[in-house]
Amino acid sequence: MHLVEKDDQAKHLNSRIEEFLKWSKKKYKFNNRFHVFLLCLGLVSSSFTGYFGLVSTENSVLAGSLGIFTTFLIALQNAFKFNEKSYVYLNLHNDAKNLRDELSYEVNNRSDVINVSNKFKKLKTNGLESLPKESNLESNQNS
Repeated sequence: MHLVEKDDQAKHLNSRIEEFLKWSKKKYKFNNRFHVFLLCLGLVSSSFTGYFGLVSTENSVLAGSLGIFTTFLIALQNAFKFNEKSYVYLNLHNDAKNLRDELSYEVNNRSDVINVSNKFKKLKTNGLESLPKESNLESNQNS
C-alpha cells in the first residue's frame, strides 16, 4: 500500500475503513444467503403444498400445514427485508472500497485525509440510516 509515507491519521483511517469493509461484507453475505435460503425453502414448500393438495386427497392436513409454513416464510421475508438489506450493505461495501482507494492513491496531505474521514463518517451515518426498517405489524394494522 502507499500508506507507508503517510501519517498515522491516514493509517488509522485506513484500518477503520478495512474493518468497515469486513463488517459490511459479512452483513451482505448473511442477508443475501438468508434471503436465498428462505426463497428456496418457500419454493419447495409451495411445490409440496400444491402436490399434496391436488394429487393426494388423504394428505390434506399435510397440505394445509405446508401452506401455513409457506405463509410463514413469506411473512418472514416481508417483515425483515433481507433482500433489501443485502443491497444496502453491498452498496456500503462498494462505497467504502472507493474511499479506501481514494485514501491510498489520491491523498497527498492532511486536509485530504480529513476530507476522506468526513466522507467515511457520512457514509456510515447515511448508509445505516438507509437500511430498510423491519415491518411492524401493529403500525400496518392501524393504517
